[in-house]
Amino acid sequence: MISRTPIGVFTQIWSHLTGMNVMMYYTTYVFAMACLSGNNPLASSSIQYVLKVILTVPALLFIDRWGRRPTLLLGTLGMTTWMFANGGLLKPYGHSAGPDGRNHTLEASWSISGSPAKAVIACSYLFVASHAPPRRTGPLNSHWATSSRPLS
Repeated sequence: MISRTPIGVFTQIWSHLTGMNVMMYYTTYVFAMACLSGNNPLASSSIQYVLKVILTVPALLFIDRWGRRPTLLLGTLGMTTWMFANGGLLKPYGHSAGPDGRNHTLEASWSISGSPAKAVIACSYLFVASHAPPRRTGPLNSHWATSSRPLS
């Protein structure tokens, strides 16, 4: 039988390695690559933060009804799907933005436009929606880590 301590530790580790922090931090650049300019990338990225907060509430309320394992597995499947969809859209439909980046933003080194750009933005939002319930709430990360090792 696997010890409960490594399960709690690796749940925390894999939670941080999902790419969510990177996605939230660099989302303005991803949106800039998707032809949003001016303040639009910043405004669009703020939608992700609001979405994350709103979708955390159902997980806090219903995690015991849904079960931890199904919530974790469905969230992981959704995050995998949307991240691969982002990569699958950026590679064939995008192109290099040149040495100055898109709109002179060096971090926006790739450019994508049209319907695929809208799909990249949608996949980014869906990635956040898949991540919020199982991962960023206390119920699965911290709860699993603490409840796997009883105090007595």
